[in-house]
Amino acid sequence: MVFPSHGNEELVDTFRKILKSFYGVIKGKDEHIRFVFITGVTRFDKVSIFSDLNNLNDISLDEKFSSICGITQEELESLFIPEIENMAEKNALTKLECIAQLKKNYDSYHFSADTKKDVYNPFSLMSAFFKNSFGSYWFSTGTPTFLIKMLRNVNFDYKSLESGIDVGRRTIENYRLDSQNALPMLYQSGYLTIKNYEKDFECFTLGIPNEEVKYGLYENLLPLYAGEQINGRKIIKVGVNYSSEKEQLTEWKIEED
Repeated sequence: MVFPSHGNEELVDTFRKILKSFYGVIKGKDEHIRFVFITGVTRFDKVSIFSDLNNLNDISLDEKFSSICGITQEELESLFIPEIENMAEKNALTKLECIAQLKKNYDSYHFSADTKKDVYNPFSLMSAFFKNSFGSYWFSTGTPTFLIKMLRNVNFDYKSLESGIDVGRRTIENYRLDSQNALPMLYQSGYLTIKNYEKDFECFTLGIPNEEVKYGLYENLLPLYAGEQINGRKIIKVGVNYSSEKEQLTEWKIEED
């Protein structure tokens, strides 16, 4: 609720009051509640949404729960055997080839410092099984307009998404609505995921999780910058010829000064 209203302070304040009241009701009834699990909620700094519900246990980066909202490789290969076999047959692939393609397209999300345990995007995976096609499904739900507006207003190096970007723990644990840093928003929105963690420096490396997100990012987001000025140069076209075999995207063309 708060994210989409980013930039509209009056609407942000309205949603903030609604959420604050909602969480206050939950806190007031805690004697009748044994367990509450809340997902899809971003922890904001200096917004006071959770001030009435101050007994929360934030498990966002807790390794014990890092795969609770996704599908692990073990779960895929043990619980979805009929779906995999059917999809392999429909696409003239072996079972192992089908699994490899699913992994390449929809896997590699990490929600803790433990980057050895990948999880699949459940929405995209189920959509692929339903349609027996390795399509891009997550982006069909729509690109957030607030994210587009933010990226247009900041000087962001898109090429760095490929190699990975280092950020501190606090950057992804808390988010300020008035922040001009696009990385937390990209992480919260699913465009980026945790690729590595340096314990000594409490530093996370964020990067694009998989082929579906990589293609969707270039296909759906960057073309919106056509006509925009970046680093003093005007983007006239964004090319998105993508080769799954070569794993390459054409770089967008820019008009020199």
